[in-house]
Amino acid sequence: MKGGCLQRPLVSKLCLGFAALLTALIVILSLEEAPVLTIFSSTPEKLKVLSQGFLQQQDQQHLEDSTARQNKNCNYAKGKWVADKKRPLYSGNECKQWLSKMWACRMMQRADFSYENFRWQPHGCEMPEFSGPNILKRGKFNGNHWELYADGKLVGEGRLADLNRAKNLTLYSIARWVDSELVRYPQVKAFLRTISPRHFVNGDWNTGGSCGNTVPLSNGSEVLQDHSSDLPVESAVNGTRVKILDITAVSQLRDEGHISNSTFKGRSSTGINDCLHWCLPGIPDMWNELLFAQI
Repeated sequence: MKGGCLQRPLVSKLCLGFAALLTALIVILSLEEAPVLTIFSSTPEKLKVLSQGFLQQQDQQHLEDSTARQNKNCNYAKGKWVADKKRPLYSGNECKQWLSKMWACRMMQRADFSYENFRWQPHGCEMPEFSGPNILKRGKFNGNHWELYADGKLVGEGRLADLNRAKNLTLYSIARWVDSELVRYPQVKAFLRTISPRHFVNGDWNTGGSCGNTVPLSNGSEVLQDHSSDLPVESAVNGTRVKILDITAVSQLRDEGHISNSTFKGRSSTGINDCLHWCLPGIPDMWNELLFAQI
């Protein structure tokens, strides 16, 4: 067996040494979670890629890296709503067992669902694909309920200015505390979401206010401003590692997506319009997409 590794002692040692070096290289690459590429050649023209599909994987990785760099400084709240036949991403009927009844408008007497067929497109950057394999748990956002107590008593509307000042101070304090904690956890990202807009017209929820529009984007489809419409949140995160999840101006354009005066089938109307909460599928799904894009 001329030329075999076991033919001569010296050649045998060289072959075994090369094999050991190659094995060590493969182990190191594996530990670094890098694709393993094994090449035997003497000239560039004779390169042979033995790992099938590696170049395709590299091209895909380069594309993802390029998109990530492009999106790094993206203002996701600046863009426009565009029609998309692929929306919604899930069915309000087939997924109703996972939806809270108070937001599942497909279970209500509402007849128009054209508000479901739009997606948000930021200017100058791309939104990543939002799907089950890409995100395992949907985000849940708290309602915009703020209460201020003074001497153990709830502060009423007569002291609304005090409530607003307390809210701003609370946001500022929370952002600073979270920022101090992020020093210890550099891999963690924290977001402070802006307020969800209300669309009551001619009154509030308890004074005859309504939001009966069903035509999508009646008030425009584009957000061009650079700053958030929720200045207290923007100011609170300024100078910190906490990121802003800015959904206010984006959602302000979608007044037709509220529950409005819809009621469950078989039930009579209460006469009260809900112009604060949103139908699902609907606008809050976009909030999750914005969050996912920035994680």
